[in-house]
Amino acid sequence: MDVIEGEVGDGPYLFGDWFTAADVMISSMFMWARLWGNATGRPRLEAYVDRLQARPHAMKMKS
Repeated sequence: MDVIEGEVGDGPYLFGDWFTAADVMISSMFMWARLWGNATGRPRLEAYVDRLQARPHAMKMKS
């Protein structure tokens, strides 16, 4: 989580303003963790996942 948290940086995604497959792959594990009631407890990572789930075509998982 430390590495991913550092990679989010100042942009909304792992590669700044570009949404990539890396975001899909990395965020999916955090989304599944939320689904099972295991949030990261890290505000920066939670905000990252929130941004990805807010994307227009994001699949919404119920938590």
